[in-house]
Amino acid sequence: MPPHEYLIQIRMTHAKEKLKYSDMPVSEIAASVGVGNVSHFINLFKDRAGDTPLAYRKKWQRPRSYGLFQSALIR
Repeated sequence: MPPHEYLIQIRMTHAKEKLKYSDMPVSEIAASVGVGNVSHFINLFKDRAGDTPLAYRKKWQRPRSYGLFQSALIR
């Protein structure tokens, strides 16, 4: 694997973690992993993950109502 591709792979791995476990906007995630252009980030992400960043996030984040439902059960 060429060094440039390795760097992109590392950036996308960090982006996936942030998409899964934070509510950061995609633009902030792109900047935080070292991709200054959001459109370029979305294209890189889609080419490697198969989904856009927002579609990827939707697959991994639990529904917001789940937390409300679960807290109601605990009471």
